[in-house]
Amino acid sequence: MHRFLGRRFYVSAGATTASVVLLANSESARQDLKFTYHAFRRSSSVVLTLSKCVWEYRTTLNAKYPSEKARDTALSSCHSRCAEITRKAIEQNAGIFIKLGQHINALTYIFPEEWTSAMIPLLDQCPESSYKSIETLFIQDTGKSINDFFSSFDEKPLAAASLAQVHLATLNGSNEKVAVKVQHPSLQQFVPLDIQLTEMIFNLVDYFFPEYPLTWLSQEMRRSIFVELDFREEAMNSEKTRNYFAPYYNKTALRVPIVHWAEKRILCMEYLPGIRPDNTKKLKEEHVNLKKLSTCLANIFNTMIFTKDVGLHCDPHAGNLAIRKCKNRQGFEIVLYDHGLYRYIPSELQLSYARFWLALLDNDLPAMKAAAHDFAGVNDENFKIFAAAITGRDFNEAIDGSFLKKVRSGSEIEHMQQRLQDDSKLTSQIVQMLRRMPPTVLLILKTNDLVRCLDEKLGYPLGATRQFAIMANYCANTVYLEDINRGGKMNWIKSFAKYMIMKVKLAFLPYIEAI
Repeated sequence: MHRFLGRRFYVSAGATTASVVLLANSESARQDLKFTYHAFRRSSSVVLTLSKCVWEYRTTLNAKYPSEKARDTALSSCHSRCAEITRKAIEQNAGIFIKLGQHINALTYIFPEEWTSAMIPLLDQCPESSYKSIETLFIQDTGKSINDFFSSFDEKPLAAASLAQVHLATLNGSNEKVAVKVQHPSLQQFVPLDIQLTEMIFNLVDYFFPEYPLTWLSQEMRRSIFVELDFREEAMNSEKTRNYFAPYYNKTALRVPIVHWAEKRILCMEYLPGIRPDNTKKLKEEHVNLKKLSTCLANIFNTMIFTKDVGLHCDPHAGNLAIRKCKNRQGFEIVLYDHGLYRYIPSELQLSYARFWLALLDNDLPAMKAAAHDFAGVNDENFKIFAAAITGRDFNEAIDGSFLKKVRSGSEIEHMQQRLQDDSKLTSQIVQMLRRMPPTVLLILKTNDLVRCLDEKLGYPLGATRQFAIMANYCANTVYLEDINRGGKMNWIKSFAKYMIMKVKLAFLPYIEAI
């Protein structure tokens, strides 16, 4: 049986890889033998890694063990080995594979802790493109050399990410320092192939482990990657966000770098360095008020989620934020980078999302279920799982509202991860549920997770209740505006009364922590 499965896997993987190379690169392959060689290497690396992981898991899961504890130990070791093998392949292929690894790291409610931990180096240690390749890209895209734009240009990048790297430069004709974001040159060649390969990976995982369908991950990557690779889109998103938040600077302290000019693969913008928000030691040394910082972050991302025609920044991890000391009302400003991926949330989605949180506050289970169904298509069977995923809390605490009284502890996180590891059916249910969700909902969940992670790194300076109260105020405003838009004097009076009751409740909500 194992021999048959092994043959079937290699035949299907080999055939798929061959078709991928032909489909994505047939024209380029005829023109460029070097490219064909590298394409074959990338494909071979993916097939070899996938085959090793499938073999490891099938061997481990089909083995007999003297006890449940022995089985858990063997499975944990298998997770670690496969995660390590996969990360090395990701680092070798780089590009969008690094982005895939970053996704795995963020999906803590799907992947075992061994997998998410193994991907941590991919958050900050991305490969750099050579300066020579950057010079060539400038000539290809602008028809001019780097020296035609800048009087100085640091050959060593300030930072490198999965899709681009940033260089410090000085504009010609002035002494202004600018940050120049340049796309990794190899991406233009390899992204079409890599998209096909990621789809192949998840299709084969789906084939061999149908209880864990992950094809939605590759589908979401296909939807977003080509938008992210056009820096003119990023410049447009950046300008829209900067203009919208400018009047609310005192409330949010948000600073979006000014874009001087943009090409498809080059972005020249204002240089605004700062401290990462997860570097709490440095923030405290600079006397940054962490409570104010947490409040501003909550206001920024809740505004993006609940305000009509304001785009949602879909990648707010610590590397895309910087804190700068300055003389304003807050004593600092928050710099938001990387505006490549935005989603504009439909009004009806904003409304059902707001209703879910307000129902959670009221402990109104039927209203919670109705809103979850409208928002994410969640049925009664998956409701508790959804509530845990969206709140980032243990199932029972998410439902009964006790999460409002205390922040998420390390032991609670360990308990949740252990439960996922012990209950394969539960993990399968989560994956099946996520597969059926609209893409925008998945991005809202991802943004929630990243913002929650930031608050954890800051040490929950506001506490669980105050953090929730900020969001609930945005929810109340969203529902109220929708209600009064329905028209009618009596409807307006009823809506206003309901709104005021909710505002009073939210005003007293923080005192729950003292009870």
